[in-house]
Amino acid sequence: MGEVSTGAPGEERWVVLFDSIHHVLAAERALGERRVWHDLVPVPRPLSSDCGMALEFRAADLAAVEEALRAPGLRWRGIHRPAGAGYEAVRTGPADYR
Repeated sequence: MGEVSTGAPGEERWVVLFDSIHHVLAAERALGERRVWHDLVPVPRPLSSDCGMALEFRAADLAAVEEALRAPGLRWRGIHRPAGAGYEAVRTGPADYR
């Protein structure tokens, strides 16, 4: 298997929010299995989540991240991108989750 690329410096990074560390770790496994670069980070201050951790990923990998988030039993709250001094929602978690 090849190396997982961290992308170019300055490349836009988005975050996925979850309600529990259990789901963060499950998503981290799903992304790793697909060789998608990601990083476990604290939830950015402008955002709110019951879980204090989020997964950061390269914006260019959105399709691969969405595929990984469809793993059975994986529950996620939303995908957000930087916007001005804060963040804006790009996707919300599945309707059966909210």
